[in-house]
Amino acid sequence: MIKSKNIKKGFSISRSVQSAKEYGNEQEQKIAKEIDAKRTPNSGATPFMKGDMFKGNIMFDVKSTKHNQFILTIDVLEKLEDDAFKNRKIPILLLNFTNVKKTMSKRWVVMPYDKFFP
Repeated sequence: MIKSKNIKKGFSISRSVQSAKEYGNEQEQKIAKEIDAKRTPNSGATPFMKGDMFKGNIMFDVKSTKHNQFILTIDVLEKLEDDAFKNRKIPILLLNFTNVKKTMSKRWVVMPYDKFFP
């Protein structure tokens, strides 16, 4: 989305403004392509299909941020675990930090201990 701001009559500055939803959607598309996963319609916002993407027996929830931190609560993990259980999938939380220290992005994976060490 492009917005313009008039400075003086006849002059304007254009800048690109991307909503958090657009940013998250763009990041999900990139990650799904990289890991060859199938994206969930509406990012799991339907009552019958949850999660952001699936690959085999894994359900991914992707959280992307341009900041140096993401606050992870037990509520986020429990919701992911519950949604994955309903879909008979292994829950994976994929944290995507972009522009970390202005040089590169960092990605982390969070999953239940008992799924990693059965």
